[in-house]
Amino acid sequence: MLDKLCLAATPWTGTMERLKLAWSLHASGQRDQGRQLLVECFMSLLPYAMFHKNCDLIADYREALRCVLDATWAIMCIYQLDGSAEDVSNLEKFIAGAKRTAQMDVKQRAAVLAIRGRLSGTTDAEGETLLRKAVALNPQEGKWRYVLGWMLQERRKRSGKPSKEEVELLREAYRLRKNPDTILRLARTILEQGRGKEAERLVNEALTLYPNHPRVLTNAANIMSMLTHISESETFRMMRALYLRAQDEVGERAFIHFRLANLARMQGDLLLAAKHLDAARRLNPRALNHITTGSQ
Repeated sequence: MLDKLCLAATPWTGTMERLKLAWSLHASGQRDQGRQLLVECFMSLLPYAMFHKNCDLIADYREALRCVLDATWAIMCIYQLDGSAEDVSNLEKFIAGAKRTAQMDVKQRAAVLAIRGRLSGTTDAEGETLLRKAVALNPQEGKWRYVLGWMLQERRKRSGKPSKEEVELLREAYRLRKNPDTILRLARTILEQGRGKEAERLVNEALTLYPNHPRVLTNAANIMSMLTHISESETFRMMRALYLRAQDEVGERAFIHFRLANLARMQGDLLLAAKHLDAARRLNPRALNHITTGSQ
C-alpha cells in the first residue's frame, strides 16, 4: 500500500489513503506506525503549499477533515495511555476542544459523512448510507458523487453492465469536480458500457490535462488494455510507454515493474519479463509475493 501512495490523484485522496492505512496499522497492533501516518495526514492541514499542494478539496473541507483527524487521534491515544493522571487530563482537554459536527455548516457536515463513508470500504452498507446522506446534504459536490459511483463500480467487479445510477453519478462528478479520478473513473464505466471510443477520448483528455501525473499514466495504461478498437500491438506499445513515463515521474516501483513484466510476457519477451520481475522482487519482495500468489 505504501508503495502506491505516490499514485494518489489529489492531495485529498492521498490523505484519505494515509488515514485508512493509519487506522489499519493501529487496528493490527502497529500503533506507532499508525500514529506516524496519522501525523502525516494532519500535515495536509498546515498553511504551507508544500503539504497540501493547493488542493481545492482540502481548502473547501479543511474543517471537516480536521474533525475526522481529531477523532481518530483521540481514539488512538486512548490505547496509548499509560494511566497517568496528566495523560488522561491532556486527552480530555483535547477532546473537549475538538469541534463537533453540530457546530459546522451543512457542507462541512456532509464532508464528515462522506469521509466516514469513504473510509468504510466499497462493500460496506453503512458506508453507502453515509455517502448517500452526504450527496443529499450537498448535491453540488462532485467528489461525494464520485465516491458513491466508485463504490457501485467496485461492487460490480466488472460483472454486468454499469447501472444508470452509477453512470449518472460519475458523469455529474466529472462535470462538478474534474480531476484525474473523476475523468478516469468515468472512462472505465463508459468503457464497460461498450463505448470504447468515448472512453478513449476521456483518457486522452486526462493525459492532456495531467500529462505527468502518475495516476493518470498508470490508469490510462490499464484502461488501454480493455480497448478493443485498437490493434493489440499498438495497445502494448502505448501501455509500455505510459508505464515507463509513470516510472520516470515516481521512480522505480515494484507494481510498475510487475505490470511491465506482464506486458513483456504477453508479447512473448520472456527475458524482458524476467528482468522486470527481478526488479520488482528487489524493490518489494513481500508485495510481489502477494501479487504472484493472489494473496489478499
